[in-house]
Amino acid sequence: MIFAEIVFPNSPTAFTFASEIENLAVGDLVAAPLRAQILNGVVVSISKTKPDFATKKIVALVRKNILSREQVELAKFIREYYAANFGKVLKLFLPNRIWANEPAKRKAKLTEIKSVPQPKKQLTSTQAAVLKKILQTTNWKLPTLLKGITGSGKTEIYLRVILDVLEKGQSAILLVPEIALTPQLVGYFAATVPKNEIAVLHSNLSEGEKLNSWERIFAGEVKLVIGSRSALFAPVRNLGVVILDEEHEWSYKNDQNPRYHARAAAMEFAKLSGAKLILGSATPSLESYFAAKSGRLELLELPDRIGGSQLPQVEIVDLRNEMKRGNYSPFSEVLVAKIRERLAREEQIILLINKRGFASSIVCRDCGFMLECENCSLPLTFHSKINRCLCHGCGAWKTPPTKCPGCGSVAIRFLGSGTQKIESELPQLFPEARILRADHDTTTLRGSHQKIYEAFRDRKADILLGTQIVAKGLDLPNVSLVGVLLADIGLHLPDFRAAEKSFALLTQVAGRAGRGDKPGEVVIQTYSAENPAIIAARTHDFEKFFASEIADRKSNFWPPFSKVVKFIFVDESEKVARNSAEKFAAELKKLGEKNVWLAPALIARLHNKFHFHVIWRGGDPRKLLARITIPETCRVDVDPANLG
Repeated sequence: MIFAEIVFPNSPTAFTFASEIENLAVGDLVAAPLRAQILNGVVVSISKTKPDFATKKIVALVRKNILSREQVELAKFIREYYAANFGKVLKLFLPNRIWANEPAKRKAKLTEIKSVPQPKKQLTSTQAAVLKKILQTTNWKLPTLLKGITGSGKTEIYLRVILDVLEKGQSAILLVPEIALTPQLVGYFAATVPKNEIAVLHSNLSEGEKLNSWERIFAGEVKLVIGSRSALFAPVRNLGVVILDEEHEWSYKNDQNPRYHARAAAMEFAKLSGAKLILGSATPSLESYFAAKSGRLELLELPDRIGGSQLPQVEIVDLRNEMKRGNYSPFSEVLVAKIRERLAREEQIILLINKRGFASSIVCRDCGFMLECENCSLPLTFHSKINRCLCHGCGAWKTPPTKCPGCGSVAIRFLGSGTQKIESELPQLFPEARILRADHDTTTLRGSHQKIYEAFRDRKADILLGTQIVAKGLDLPNVSLVGVLLADIGLHLPDFRAAEKSFALLTQVAGRAGRGDKPGEVVIQTYSAENPAIIAARTHDFEKFFASEIADRKSNFWPPFSKVVKFIFVDESEKVARNSAEKFAAELKKLGEKNVWLAPALIARLHNKFHFHVIWRGGDPRKLLARITIPETCRVDVDPANLG
């Protein structure tokens, strides 16, 4: 008789069962009784020691080795580090129909894979040196950070590394931050790797498509898996390499339980499976770059664009001066003139409206003064219900000013995105221009982003207007101008990573210009022309930005010099949610935790429920989580994407 710990799909923890099944192993799918039902669950550990409580017996072995030992260990890591529901963690690894033991319909529709013919590419000397170093490395335990400017040929390096892995009979996983970018990368790789050896995995697939792809991978038919963060949990055999493209992107962080970060999970999985891990970005996260500078990652760089093209020239337009000239349009005179030049030359333009995380930050239109917390240097956020400007870092507050504390002007007000005004003014300013829009509304339907991309690539439009999606992964040689309409939105969020995210976005969108034989230009419009992130973006100077930002993080004890946990309290009653948060914060302080504070959620009321946060800052969060009891009404977010 042996005793197995089993995790069911929605169980927060494991349950112990007795078993007489021969050769039962960790990773097997079994049927066992739970609350008057027979449910399927995964074996996560086995012991010969009888527990000191009564146990029921496993009913049947449903499927052998449904998960590898490495996958089970990865699940345990995610459960422990992120204080996650164990059952929900395991659901990341298996399609819903596997839990129900439904057979795949192999004749069902498979995800269509289109190859995009690629000319044979000759590596530059820098690319060749980087590739050689990756392929000849013997210390696979040390992940690689590939820092390459936009247009430097990182994707070709990924392809060569993957081809080397496949030739050795191993498999590869390539992660992308956005589902919308998947078809472009798949097309690039399918030109070289046989289509039947590629599988695509992401959350937009139907249950049938997920199951068919999973079964093909499980059977060993697939050698290369491409997809969003969920593709990391594919049942690949003999994994040789995991690659995270655009590793700095926060879309790799899941915003629902389990709130894991794919980068941290990939690091653990590569270590468990003995695979090589490559993190790629033109603007690495500060955590990753700091780790590379500290010797915990191998840093390889691609400092030049391929084909001899240069990074675009960037011009900063101070919107305060535009207002002084009486121009209240979302478009500066400089940007309007440059757009007209491109239209006359039949070149293309990308315009970015950064709507991400719009917050009511208070900024002076005359001098650029921004209302900040005196304790944390984070922007204060206006909450209309209580008529206060609150800090989401430490909970401090101020009364909203009626005049600018910097210059005395009455032109101090909240930033707004002005999206409708922008959309309506474009045709008035440029009646001859053909305009495409790429945002949440136009890219919701499956395949819609790819259709927009292909239409713009085929020059069926002159201007592509969009949100952050236009900043990522687009390789469009005819784009010679990029305009950022308001760089301030996102820059003044109540988040210690606001500057980092803004710099990355500006650098990434700037990289869409001048990728062909036409020189590129970028116009960044802002009320904060003196901001270090804006100044560094103007010169594409990551090192300068990193030096400034890492010093600020160190002096304020923010990551990578600490870890952050956000405890989220939610209730239909505002009073109950606040009181629960206050009580929990007081208990943490009784335990000797000093860096603890209350912070209202950026959106205090969502879906008719009130949200209050308790923010903790310290060392390894696992040590804290091991010594406290998490209230049932509390959600835990380790390494949160933001404080709001």
